[in-house]
Amino acid sequence: MYKIGTYTVTERQIQRWTRNFVPERAPYFFTNTTWLDYFLKQGILVYTKKEFFDMFTEFAVSYGFIYKVWTVPENAHVIFVHSHELSPLTEPLREDILRAQVQLNRGQVYDPQWIMQMEGAAKRFQSRKLCPILVDGKESIVLTHAVWSGLPENVKTNWLLRWLSEQVNPQGESVQLPPETPLPIRSREIVSHYASTFPDISGPNCFAATIAAAVGNPDMASTIIRQWLHAGPFFRLLAAHGYEKMRQLCLSDAGTAIQPHDVLVWETRDNDPIHAAYAVSDKLVFNKWGQFWHQPWQIVPLKEVFDYNDALSEGGRISVYRQKGLAP
Repeated sequence: MYKIGTYTVTERQIQRWTRNFVPERAPYFFTNTTWLDYFLKQGILVYTKKEFFDMFTEFAVSYGFIYKVWTVPENAHVIFVHSHELSPLTEPLREDILRAQVQLNRGQVYDPQWIMQMEGAAKRFQSRKLCPILVDGKESIVLTHAVWSGLPENVKTNWLLRWLSEQVNPQGESVQLPPETPLPIRSREIVSHYASTFPDISGPNCFAATIAAAVGNPDMASTIIRQWLHAGPFFRLLAAHGYEKMRQLCLSDAGTAIQPHDVLVWETRDNDPIHAAYAVSDKLVFNKWGQFWHQPWQIVPLKEVFDYNDALSEGGRISVYRQKGLAP
């Protein structure tokens, strides 16, 4: 068992994540038109950024955040290849391709100093098994599957835990569920079980976490909370369990108390639902920031998520749903 702040990571999860942290097949982005012609003549498939997203949705769900694919320029092309498929290329071209990943702000790029601070990794770097790429006078390490698979397991574990802690910190610590809060017992048990833990894989999102807690069916909770859930079936199940829209909150309503067992849904100014959370007290919510495995289930103050993704700042609102029969 490992701890990252208030969050718990199991040994089984570490084994799974270190095994899958760097996939055998990875995207390499570029904007050099000369390379476009070269790769095509070599028989290598080349995609536009949009084509890559459309064709490899599973990669986007599992690795989109890690590789920061959304920050790569829209005009970039991409080859999606295994590490060994780069081997036939000349050494200068391979280095140029890795250099392009740094320049285009793709993920899985690290500062050598970040690596040197980890136990066991310094020797690997000093022996040049982690070869730096020089860009504008600064060294960077582009992590490939070939490099990752050659690292000792303890180095992989330390690497992943450090990376994970950096992703979790901006999301805030998870607080304890207040013992006195009047929640239905089965909803309390579900929140208590999942809060401060991580999903095994990417996919589970805010709508799944919220409806699993609100409905409070222990037989279905583990199935629901671990899937990517669309807003449609979310609202359908919400209505079936007697939830009705009670009010709406805008940015000026920050600090407004909510009621335990309420369901909060964030909507854009165009009325698109983009986030949901389950109220566990008048000021705390059971929340999941996104759909990735490194985003834990957590209990956080409503104020920390109130303006989720700037939705309220940009004219959106929070719709508050309450179960029939509960006091307004």
